[in-house]
Amino acid sequence: MRNIIYNLPEQIKDAWKINVHVKKQRRNYENIVISGMGGSGIGGDILKALTLQTLKVPLVTVKDYQIPGFVNRNTLFIAVSYSGNTEETISTVYEAKNRNAHIVAITSGGSLWELCKKYQIDCIDIPSGISSRCAIGYLFFPQLKILSSLNFVKDMQKDVSETINVLIRYRNYYERFAKKFATSLIGSLPIIYATSHILAPVATRWQTQFNENAEIIAHSNVFPELDHNEIMGITNTNPLVPIYCLILTDSASHPRNLLRVKYTLKILQREFTNSNSRNFFKVKKFVARGSSPLAKIFSMIMLGDFISFYLAHARGIKPEIIRAIDELKKMLSNNNKLIKHKGEKNV
Repeated sequence: MRNIIYNLPEQIKDAWKINVHVKKQRRNYENIVISGMGGSGIGGDILKALTLQTLKVPLVTVKDYQIPGFVNRNTLFIAVSYSGNTEETISTVYEAKNRNAHIVAITSGGSLWELCKKYQIDCIDIPSGISSRCAIGYLFFPQLKILSSLNFVKDMQKDVSETINVLIRYRNYYERFAKKFATSLIGSLPIIYATSHILAPVATRWQTQFNENAEIIAHSNVFPELDHNEIMGITNTNPLVPIYCLILTDSASHPRNLLRVKYTLKILQREFTNSNSRNFFKVKKFVARGSSPLAKIFSMIMLGDFISFYLAHARGIKPEIIRAIDELKKMLSNNNKLIKHKGEKNV
């Protein structure tokens, strides 16, 4: 896993070369829906954040068995499942197929690949052999390339090249920093706050990587929303373990959000000091690298992945093993009678 994290720029370079030719003629797309779970689903969240201010049609992500009611023949439906056996995603593909949506799948094989072959659904093959959370380059960049090929977004070659260069430039520094910093998180509750919509999915990524790799509880949120609710919960919390507030920021964040960070931390630090729990509240800020939003996103993703990996190492955890998730999937596979689709056998 360490090598996969370190070689993320090489993975991105390889992923950007993957052929994403969509065989079917372009329709008059009214919306875009991206279906995916866990490590396969975060790419849709990143794409939504990246295109929020430029995309001219709505983009919605789905992390469930069902799809929005508006999905129809004018929907571009992107189904993402690294293994190809994610039951929630496969369920949404059947629904999208019944609604005559234009489906494009991204997978390394499994039932989704077979489904695409059977119904002549556009399918982008990606390399197999790693976990979905390690394959973020293979899972995200074909999605970006699809939107670029259909002229939903500008040509992204320049931004992709910058992203690769930024990761190569900073990966040794990120790894050295992560080795040292990860130990300070032991025994604490990491709360990850993003200062912009661009970094919001990155905060989620940090949270889920802490969950899966290091096997600890973590929480994430984004400014300014957290100032309208969560600030009250934290200021009135008597923590059993130290809270470590990790702020993900970048130079393009709205000035008012940066001001919110300053004042929010001032309030929180005052409250914890007054309650004689100062040692139970720590803060660390991280600044995204690069000039393009894409580079900023993936610079922070690489750093967070390294921190989660070395936190796992410090805790004596093997990050490649996800025993509870695998056990749950096995339980579900032994009771699949509810996963049934019209005209199809159980999936």
